[in-house]
Amino acid sequence: MVAADHPQNEWKAELDSALSEFAHQPRILQSFHPGKLFEAEYGVPGMEELQPMRARVRLCPYYFAHENTITCGGALATLCPDDKKLLHGMRDAILAPTGVAS
Repeated sequence: MVAADHPQNEWKAELDSALSEFAHQPRILQSFHPGKLFEAEYGVPGMEELQPMRARVRLCPYYFAHENTITCGGALATLCPDDKKLLHGMRDAILAPTGVAS
């Protein structure tokens, strides 16, 4: 849920609910930062040429834990059409694993 997309009374009700349920159902509140825009290309089965897409990107890092060491292994880059505000549950998206340079 993005606060700016809802009337103030609905957002207040969501916050009140989250606070009252925190002991048994904790939630995270974080600042919203829109994804950066990029020019991307993607392949379509049966088509020889790559298709262009102006896309919004979200990076989700992933980590590895081994013994007492935690390292960032890379991130999953999700790119969706630039007219979409949120990148969650997106049907038309490009998923690309990224790595950390050694």
